[in-house]
Amino acid sequence: MTDRERMKRFYLTNHDFQVYVNKNCQTYKRTLDQELQSPITFEYYKSMQKGGCNEPRKRTDIQL
Repeated sequence: MTDRERMKRFYLTNHDFQVYVNKNCQTYKRTLDQELQSPITFEYYKSMQKGGCNEPRKRTDIQL
């Protein structure tokens, strides 16, 4: 599976990434495939993977 295929699958399953990609597509008038080829989008995708700085984390409610 190529990086683009992994990104597309992640796009379909991760709401935050989907919102980011959709906003870029709308703002810059790009297709989904064009946006997934963007180096910035690829770096954001990598940052959302396990161990990345934007990795989704479980919320822990702090009780005082």
